[in-house]
Amino acid sequence: MSKIDQRDRQQSGPEIDSVVSPDYRDQIEPDVRRRHLIRAGLAAAPVVLALSGRSALATTTGCGAKGLSPLAWSSISPNGDGNCVASSHSITRNALGRSPGLWAPNTGGNANVFQVAWPTSVKPFHAYNSGSSYTGIASNDDRWATGTKFDAIFASFAGMFSGGVGGTTSSFSRILIDNSASFIPAKLCSAYLNALTFANYSMTTDEVKYLALHGKLVAGGPVLSNSAIRDFLDQTWS
Repeated sequence: MSKIDQRDRQQSGPEIDSVVSPDYRDQIEPDVRRRHLIRAGLAAAPVVLALSGRSALATTTGCGAKGLSPLAWSSISPNGDGNCVASSHSITRNALGRSPGLWAPNTGGNANVFQVAWPTSVKPFHAYNSGSSYTGIASNDDRWATGTKFDAIFASFAGMFSGGVGGTTSSFSRILIDNSASFIPAKLCSAYLNALTFANYSMTTDEVKYLALHGKLVAGGPVLSNSAIRDFLDQTWS
């Protein structure tokens, strides 16, 4: 018998059944049981805290995981600044999409122009056929201007195109060809193509449009800096 149990036995007394009246015994015994429960709870508390304090983002970089949805990202980075808090619950990671570098057409030379097929609802140029093979299309080919236009899909937030080539009337393919992968419109084009291609991608098409319009991941969330938008979108593809 432990010292604690002995102390409780002393307080309740071994004579409790033989000496103390039944009514008084009913008052004492629950109190003893309560003390046992409290001590058991305190003994278990560090385990619970350890579980709730364990980050779901361990072994990852940046804000943490790959393949997070806007809601999941907002839950671990509520300020939208890329500084993440530990998660007390498991976070679902979605399928990774393709980067701007993979969606961008290869222009010139004899390599295949398209590393991956584009979804049928967004065309890199008007006569594009996803079942055909294309090689040797130059970057200045007039056909690139005939593809799906950025403003046919997105209403953009102010200043989105600063520092890059093109504007809201540029085609998806023109934006991807003319700009680096760090250019936010190029990332949004890629995210939209991914949402159309992968059923379990991190974002839906509506969520990509919402980000382009408001600069936010979720309603009521903070307006993200350009850097934070890049960080979020980059973790949605490999």
